[in-house]
Amino acid sequence: MSYEMVQTLPEVDDVATQAVRRLDIKDFIDTNLDALYEKLKEADRGAPDDDVRFAASSEQMMRTIIYFMSGRKDALDAMAWVGEQWKGKTRDPNPMTILSMLALQYLEEEGMKHSDSDQIETWRRFRARLAAGTEKDADVAQNDFFASLASSA
Repeated sequence: MSYEMVQTLPEVDDVATQAVRRLDIKDFIDTNLDALYEKLKEADRGAPDDDVRFAASSEQMMRTIIYFMSGRKDALDAMAWVGEQWKGKTRDPNPMTILSMLALQYLEEEGMKHSDSDQIETWRRFRARLAAGTEKDADVAQNDFFASLASSA
């Protein structure tokens, strides 16, 4: 299942918000929406014809935020939470990939809520590019975590 399919599930917003709260990065994302939007625009311009590269750059940006802005205990607790939530539902969930994609989902939703119409179109393009990029990226698109979300809907 791809990012696009996951982000349309109703409970994903709740799970994404839970993830950023557990990581203690919600306030950072909320406060820095404009700067993060600009970073995604840079990634968009840096890989105009390569959705996989755009998705990888976006995920790496989120991993960096998690690494620097989440405390060690919060990050470890959030990774354990991912393991507990999907224990037995997935083969081998990569907690950091899951947390990064959930944080991107949160960022996208918040960005769309607080943007003007031009920016909303750009956020939609980011969403489409992440969906296309993760469709091709087995680490994200084929992760059984996404299937477990779909089956619980």
